Amino acid sequence: MRSWFRQCRATVKDPTCAEATLKQAEAFKERVEKSVADFRELAQMEAQARNNAWKVVEERIQENSVQRA
Repeated sequence: MRSWFRQCRATVKDPTCAEATLKQAEAFKERVEKSVADFRELAQMEAQARNNAWKVVEERIQENSVQRA
């Protein structure tokens, strides 16, 4: 914990260190935002695949009930 506080103090005192920290924070933020966007896209793809699969199952059930009738 003390080392973390030392790093924070050094960041505030040293402008180049503060700039590096800011750049790291921005890069981290961008990576998190991209990960969230990728996860949303995957969730949408999964939902679409599930819906398509369910439609196929429904069609097959209807085909089987028509053939048996």
